This record gives sequence, structure tokens and C-alpha cells, in this order.
Amino acid sequence: MAAVNARWIVPVAVTAVVVGGGVAASAASDATPDLPEVSAEELLVRVHDAEPTPFSGTVRTVADLGLPDLGALAGGAGGPEAEAQGTDPASVLMRLASGENQLRVWVGGPEQQRVSLLDDFAELDVVRDGDEVWTYSSADDTATRYDLTAIAERAETALAQAQADLEQADPEKAAELARELEAAKAEAEAARAEAQDSPYADLTPTELARTLLADADQTTEVAVGDAQVVAGRDAYTLTATPRDDATLVGTVEVAVDAETGLVLQVEVGARDQADPAFVTGFTDLDLTAPDADVFAFSPPPGTTVVDALEAAEDAAAQAEQDADEPGTAPGATEGDRPDVAEPVVHGEGWSTAVELELPVEELTAAADQARTEAAETATTEESAAPTGDEGNPFAEGDAQDLNPTAMLEQLTTEVDGGRVFSTALLTVLLTDDGRLLVGPVDAATLQSYAG
Repeated sequence: MAAVNARWIVPVAVTAVVVGGGVAASAASDATPDLPEVSAEELLVRVHDAEPTPFSGTVRTVADLGLPDLGALAGGAGGPEAEAQGTDPASVLMRLASGENQLRVWVGGPEQQRVSLLDDFAELDVVRDGDEVWTYSSADDTATRYDLTAIAERAETALAQAQADLEQADPEKAAELARELEAAKAEAEAARAEAQDSPYADLTPTELARTLLADADQTTEVAVGDAQVVAGRDAYTLTATPRDDATLVGTVEVAVDAETGLVLQVEVGARDQADPAFVTGFTDLDLTAPDADVFAFSPPPGTTVVDALEAAEDAAAQAEQDADEPGTAPGATEGDRPDVAEPVVHGEGWSTAVELELPVEELTAAADQARTEAAETATTEESAAPTGDEGNPFAEGDAQDLNPTAMLEQLTTEVDGGRVFSTALLTVLLTDDGRLLVGPVDAATLQSYAG
């Protein structure tokens, strides 16, 4: 078997959280069920071959990565209600990357899913029914509708127009682009065909387990642990332990439903931490199909409804208008945008890291603009009010005037050649020359990769 693709452990784990898998402390029982013996290879096959099944369930999320409280960044100032309001992926990621949360998940099939992030003060919903997707935040009474068919048609129209314009300007480049697009379409079709084996695996811990265990070889010790009960169901335990001293990952434990092969829980332990850094699973699970009404979303009365495609087109038109106004700096065009280097992969297996080249000038300009806008919108009273947390960029109520430089200094540690941000499972190195290296390894390993 090939090497485990460990560089995606944390991104995939957090993605699984956002779409419903969750970082969870599941309802695992102390009882040890008496199950027939199986090998690790047999369990891997069961996970891969598990039949897609409609279900509903609850996930309680707990993340122990050693991160600061990111609530203010996720939702902005204004207390707990504001912390719950962001429905964009970045806000939800921040919310679920630390602390404890609870989600409800319903899956009716490949085109029917619903995930609700529950809160004492508010609720976030993502609902898909066919080609229609809704996101809803009760905290700010806003619902956004995505018409997947209309978005795809608009993208195809824009692409066709861009190809036609390019063909007139540079036929050789147009032909090259056409070949690249055909190759991309072929890859997309192959990925879609492969996904038919588990059309909604992204909504459960199964996808995380498959990613972590799909290619275990000599870099990983795979074994069968003690059986357990998760969400009231008997489960086998599959363990994967890296044989790589450089990785921060200690072990991965996967609870596999003894009857269906469905992954009920995934636990990711950090090498230098007693408690699990990630645990993802169900606290309760019902393997019957949810009612169709669950996926029929209607915004509550008084809700502000936004059409995502119309909002994007309006924003693009406004940006074009602003660029044409006298005294306004024109936006970047394809000709003057800086070239962005392809990501560089360092190491292998569990000690793999990815290096990205950052557009330093653009990021600096964006940070300066954000700081200026925040200062202009802050009132004199808010600026003068004592908080007792003047030195803390994450203090509640300070999200409007977060200082990017102070934030970076507080979150990171200065090292030779840059600054480092470390969690239990992941290290980020921002080099002085504008490169970003990320991987489940320690700072010294990233520094050696950076050269």
C-alpha cells in the first residue's frame, strides 16, 4: 500500500467539521462489545466499500489544538450572538477550530443534505435540496440562496466569452487554454465517477477516515484495537500510528460500525499531548431516511434574502464602475498581476509540508486598507472606552479595529528566518522573504524545508 497523504490531515479534518463530520466527543460507551475478529486490511475494505445510507444524527465538536479564542475574529464584535453569525467557510472554520460545538446532520442522498450548527444564542444552517443551496444565520437574520444550475450556466457563459476574446487576441494561447480545460474536465469527470461510490461521504467522518487510511504503507503501523460502542452502535477500532519521528501526529483511531462499515468516529491524537487534538463522530445516529420536508428551506419572515449570483454580479459591476471613476486606481488586470508560483511539496508521508509563495505587497496593502477603514468607522466613544484588554487583539468588542501586525505578533513566535505559529497538529512558518510553509511537523523541520 502507498504512503498516507498526511499533509491533508488537518485541512480535511476541519473541512469535515464545516460540512458536518465535526470534531466530536462522541457518545462512546465504556462497554466492550464481543465482535468477530477481523484484520486491519478487512476493516479498510469495509470502510471503502460501505454502502451510502441516508441518515440523521448529532455531532458534538471539541477541538483541543492549543489555539486562542477565535470567536471575535469569526463573528466580529458584539458578544456571543455576533460570534455565531458568520456562515462563510472562514468564520465557521474559526468557530470549530477551538472549543466545543454541536451540529445536527441530515442526509437524504447525494443532493439532499442539511447541517445545522447549534448555539445557545443562534443557529447556522446550510441546506441543499437538488440544485438549490441555502445558508442561513439567525443571528443576523440573513439567508443566502445559491442556484447551482444558474451559477454553472453563468460560469460557462463567462468562460466561453473569455475564450472568444482570447482567441481573437492570441489564437495560440487560446488553443493552449482549450487543451488545459479539456484535461481539467476529464479529471473532474473521473473524480465525479469515483465519488459515486460514496456520493455524500463529505458529510460524515467517513471521508476523513478514507483520506487518513487510504494509502497506509511502511510509514504507518495499522492495527485493530479494542471494540467499542459509539452512538449506541457496536464498532471496531482501527488504529494508524506513524513511524515518522518528525510528524506531530501521534495516532489516528477510527471507529467502524460493525454492521454497515460506516465510520462513526475519528480521533486524531497529537504526539506531545495526552488528550486527543481532534475527535470526530456521532453522539446519536439514526440510519433511516429523513423526511423530505427537512430539506425544504423557507426563510423565516423578516429575513433578509440574498441571491448569491446576483450579489456577485452586482459586486463585479460596482468594481468595474469604481475602476472607471476619475481618481480611482484601476484594478489589477491579467497583464499586471504578479505571477504566483506553484505550491512546492517538501518531505513525504506524515512529515509532508506545502510551501506557498505569498503576494506580500498585495497582502500588506490589504492590511493597511483594512486598518484604515476600521479606524474611520470606530466611534470616539468606542475608542475611548476602557476594556482592560488593550494589549489583546482578540478582546471582545475589538474586532472592528483589529491590528494585523499586533495580531501576527501575538499569534506567532519569532524564529531564525521568519515567524512560527504552532498548534498540536500543525505548524505554520511565515518566512521573512514572503513564503508560507504548512505541515504536521515541528518548526525546526519547516525551517529545514525553507532552506
